[in-house]
Amino acid sequence: MIIQRAILSNLHIAPRKVRLVADRLRGLPVSTAEAELMFSRERSASFLLKLVRSAVATATHNQSVAANRLYIKSISVDGGRVLKRFMPRARGSASPILKRTSTVTLLLSESDKIKPIFTIIPPRREPKKHADEKGATTKIKSKPAVKRDIPDAVKEVPDSERSGVFRKFFRRKSI
Repeated sequence: MIIQRAILSNLHIAPRKVRLVADRLRGLPVSTAEAELMFSRERSASFLLKLVRSAVATATHNQSVAANRLYIKSISVDGGRVLKRFMPRARGSASPILKRTSTVTLLLSESDKIKPIFTIIPPRREPKKHADEKGATTKIKSKPAVKRDIPDAVKEVPDSERSGVFRKFFRRKSI
């Protein structure tokens, strides 16, 4: 039994690219699908996440279904409108550029078998602390940059004191 249907039209990403992300979501519980989309690096993931959240919100509001009992029954990505542009080429000809769009259809369904899965995001790590002589803990501060003397071997040597090979490779361009 289909609980909710959501459609995303005219998404300005080619259908082939959107299908790569959509194929991973088919049959997943909504909480797992959201976690998958949140941590996905593809550009279409943010749009699909918005679509999934919209469908879940509509289902919970209109049909009074618990969000943790919903799963993605099917998701299909079809081609939308194609924007046609032309690139000028040699000898007055032109080659077509097809800017493809996508239409995504999402169907949510309800299931009793789904167990709620919680995504645990690790907490942010605090900087290390160390104890003073009195026992109080303070944060470690970064050390200021120390000026150091340059050893004599590294300092610039005049051209007259350089050996033959050294002089050949490291001479000034103005000479």
